[in-house]
Amino acid sequence: MTTAASLNEFFAWLEDRARDVRRIEQQALNELERKNTQGYRDEMRRKAELLAGLPKASIPLADGLPEDAGRAIQEGLWRFARNAGNALSLGSVFYMSALLYPEDYREGEANDLEVFLEELRALFQG
Repeated sequence: MTTAASLNEFFAWLEDRARDVRRIEQQALNELERKNTQGYRDEMRRKAELLAGLPKASIPLADGLPEDAGRAIQEGLWRFARNAGNALSLGSVFYMSALLYPEDYREGEANDLEVFLEELRALFQG
């Protein structure tokens, strides 16, 4: 597989994970609307677990990446994973819900995972 194809495959995979996060968050909000706080907590845990697992899940895709791209990608994924791991170890639903969102986030903007993906695309696809 060419470098460009490897990068495109990785970007498609990460885009799918970013959509998964948004779907989980929407499901969590649906649970809150139904006044199901346990369901909300479960969805936030699922979100944090997905983020915590990104580096390991990306390993099969990372093999075909150029070294500089692979290093930048893994560093970013580990940053998300560490934050998610901290939230999980603390058991903090608030921390889990705030993952990927800076303090000045406004509804409709890209979250940190989506921003990371776009930065990678700009950096490695020119």
